[in-house]
Amino acid sequence: MKAIKDCGGITIVQDPHDAVEPSMPLSALAKSNVDYMTTINKLAELLEKLVAMPVENIVVKPPLSLELEQAASVGDNAMQKLKAIGKPSTFSCPDCGGVMFELDEPGPARYRCHTGHAMGLLSLVATQKEVADDALWTALRALQEKEAGLRQLAESMPPALPRYLALLTEADALASAAATLRALTVGEPRQA
Repeated sequence: MKAIKDCGGITIVQDPHDAVEPSMPLSALAKSNVDYMTTINKLAELLEKLVAMPVENIVVKPPLSLELEQAASVGDNAMQKLKAIGKPSTFSCPDCGGVMFELDEPGPARYRCHTGHAMGLLSLVATQKEVADDALWTALRALQEKEAGLRQLAESMPPALPRYLALLTEADALASAAATLRALTVGEPRQA
């Protein structure tokens, strides 16, 4: 929204009282000088009115920071451009694992990685939660599969062998670790 305004565009936000997720338009209203606020039912009417208005042929040069961010997002010497408009953060990109740069701008923290992913702090935390949950489910599945494999291996040998008891002991330890890990997971694994 800010980038659109900085480049001379017109901004429209849904009335938060009309929105399914009011936090999104409330955030836009708090962070930008919005031109229009409307309900979803009146949006088409507003767009028709705006399209019918005469357009002034004014060229607005985007701020250098926006030009550098856009260039970085398409891979044009991304690391150098991101260093010019931000600083490396303590976060890695939850989508690709790259370094996240915290952009030098007023308002809530915003991050961009050198491969093009961009997100605010709220989105970053939400995506990190998804990545962490996926990792926990993957680890849980690996522990359970190894436990099952060890138990199957133990069943294939005589109980009198010392290895039999060692396999069952290791399987029991894995089952305990899996139970602890399951307690850390939230909900069900995401479906691909």
